[in-house]
Amino acid sequence: MLVIDGYNLIKRHLSAFRHLPDLEAQRDHLLKLLHSSPALRGQKIVVVFDGSEMAPARRKISFRNIEIVFSGGHRNADQVIQALIRQRAAREDLEVVTSDREIQRTARDHGATVWGAEQFWQKLHTSTVSEETEAPAFPDRELSDPEVQEWMKLFENRSQNEDDID
Repeated sequence: MLVIDGYNLIKRHLSAFRHLPDLEAQRDHLLKLLHSSPALRGQKIVVVFDGSEMAPARRKISFRNIEIVFSGGHRNADQVIQALIRQRAAREDLEVVTSDREIQRTARDHGATVWGAEQFWQKLHTSTVSEETEAPAFPDRELSDPEVQEWMKLFENRSQNEDDID
């Protein structure tokens, strides 16, 4: 399982996100990049963001192989990530993406693989498909109407897939 410190990754690569109007658009763009990366195909991903975007009972949503977790008002993303590491490292292989040293230390102490934001960004843009047949992984284009509708459904139906982490 791959655990990502969402805002840490966004802040480390502002050039890829600064053209977007707000934090929600930046989060959505990150999720789109993660979902479309050939390097991550088939991998279970948990992206943790600071904040209480929704009511406490609605802080966790899933979209395909990506679980999105908002830390809520009583904890920050760092604390949620560290709790995930402690809970799951003994049961499954973990990879943790962050440039935060304290989280990196916790991950290493529990036997998880650590990726700094820069290292992971390079992995994210690596494809195993040959260059002759490869389409651009992240074309600079607007979303199609069906893509927009798919994202709208995702965020309209959040409560169907939510479950709080304790």
